[in-house]
Amino acid sequence: MCNDGGEINRVPQDESRATLAPLVGLNDLRIRWLSMSREKIVNLVRASNPLGGAWTFFRGFYLKVWHVAPYDSACVPEAMQHGDPGTF
Repeated sequence: MCNDGGEINRVPQDESRATLAPLVGLNDLRIRWLSMSREKIVNLVRASNPLGGAWTFFRGFYLKVWHVAPYDSACVPEAMQHGDPGTF
């Protein structure tokens, strides 16, 4: 919460309502190309790096993904701009 001066007001946590986050499992780190948005994939990969990286299957191989960047069509020649989103 910010006050009118743009400063953040500290609010103590109510310890009686605090909960633990669930453990992150292997399936939580799987990239689902067809159902995840580009932003969600980028955020998943960024968040999973300290945990061992996100993963997927490609042509039957288990693949670790350590870094991704959003696609910018202005940086790619038109001849290479083909295929459906989420494909290699």
